[in-house]
Amino acid sequence: YSADVIVASPLGLRMIVRAAGEKGREYDFLSSVEVLCVDQAEHLLMQNWEHVLTAIDAMNKAPFRSRGADFSRVREAYLDDAQRCLRQTILLSAIATPDVNALMARHCFNVRGWLKSEEAHGGALSLVLPQLHVRQTFVRLDVD
Repeated sequence: YSADVIVASPLGLRMIVRAAGEKGREYDFLSSVEVLCVDQAEHLLMQNWEHVLTAIDAMNKAPFRSRGADFSRVREAYLDDAQRCLRQTILLSAIATPDVNALMARHCFNVRGWLKSEEAHGGALSLVLPQLHVRQTFVRLDVD
């Protein structure tokens, strides 16, 4: 509860946070996260994306208990349940998928907006085919 940096896997956070209704649920330590960085989201999609969503949902909740917090250091927005509007979220992925886009649209509400950067790749086939002198033939097949 007094950490400045948390480095964890989604599964590790899921084991601590637990789902709504589960006994021993702890998510207060995630309510004051100011910068969230999810690296290689495409790999997390191949594992269990639900763990990522559970952890991020917990970050958008107001603290349940004070746990000896120094309230002189707590931002007023965090007490008004507006911490999700102040958190910076950095989501890095090699590919853009509907799940990643939905995560940004549903859980990232920074007051300064958000930026999506994509690299346009023209492909490499045009560089390979002229060197190989491969003839391409397209045949239409009638299917009944």
